[in-house]
Amino acid sequence: KARAEILMLTEDAINRAIQYLKNAFDIIGENALLYSGMAFAYLQMVNIGAEHDEFLAKAEEYAKKAISLDPKLAKAHATLGWISMWSNPRAANIHLKKAYSINPNDIMALTGVIVYYVQEIGKFSEASKLNEKLNQIDPFDFTTKWLNGGIHFYNGDYENALSGWRPLYELHSASPIVQFYYASAMVYLDQRESACSIIEQGVRTNPNNAFTKLGLLLKSAVMNDK
Repeated sequence: KARAEILMLTEDAINRAIQYLKNAFDIIGENALLYSGMAFAYLQMVNIGAEHDEFLAKAEEYAKKAISLDPKLAKAHATLGWISMWSNPRAANIHLKKAYSINPNDIMALTGVIVYYVQEIGKFSEASKLNEKLNQIDPFDFTTKWLNGGIHFYNGDYENALSGWRPLYELHSASPIVQFYYASAMVYLDQRESACSIIEQGVRTNPNNAFTKLGLLLKSAVMNDK
């Protein structure tokens, strides 16, 4: 439940997730899995443009607490890998590989390795193979659905990116990150009016979100290029 809220990537949704996790702490006390969840929540706060240094430090602190409680928890190592992608890609690679070696079927580990391959080192073939495995394990996960288009997008295949993201957009059309990437693929395919319409929807609902602001920059570039 908390993960689903976190991946909506809006401040309200992530705050709800944090409250769910705090409620769980009140019930069961210290727990490595819950600390991993808190780390992931604060990381996504950073990703949407909230307090960068403070929340990134909190995310790292929670991830390290999770690892100290359970060094064999793949999700904890994977979360620290995701966090490290902000400032230390080499460390991210180490943490993500560690997570994957502990549990190659863990969603956080698997998606982290795929995102690292795609965004950091451009290993698209390897990423695609792992994404096939990911779709067998959890085809309904938000990140799985994003990667179904994301791998194509970062490889410059915008037509397959758009078709890969279509199911995600149909399910989460109000999500700022979904709006931004879907509109971006449309721009590359010269579907500018549709792209701008999607961006304007984000401005009405989540004007302060970082992905909405990126969308506005994209729209400005598109309009100036006419």
